Amino acid sequence: MLVETRDPIGYARAVNHWQQELVATVIFGITYVLISGRQLKILPLNRPAAALLGAVLMVSIGVMTPELTYRAVNYDTIVLLLAMMLVSAYLSLARFFEWAADIVLEFSRTPGRLLLYLMLTSGLSRRCLSMT
Repeated sequence: MLVETRDPIGYARAVNHWQQELVATVIFGITYVLISGRQLKILPLNRPAAALLGAVLMVSIGVMTPELTYRAVNYDTIVLLLAMMLVSAYLSLARFFEWAADIVLEFSRTPGRLLLYLMLTSGLSRRCLSMT
């Protein structure tokens, strides 16, 4: 008696490699247009929702398996981005960016000095926030 060993959930369809690459390219293109063309008002999605839609399409059509998708996620990067967004949100609530802009504008008298002070302020804030 033969036992069928197909995936019971049916994630990966039997498509050859070329078709799978073509489908992945089309899904990537659609996702890229949705992410970059927010002003077109084709489908009112923000960037994270459009990226999530692309990921769901990749898994549901069978281009990637769920296991491969989980392995492709770099959780260290996600935690770093989350932490940076939290710090930025708290600094924005504390009106730090307005304060820093006022200080830079107060001390700069010429456009050259403004550029210099902006570069120094950006470098120092990057150095303080990343701690590297």
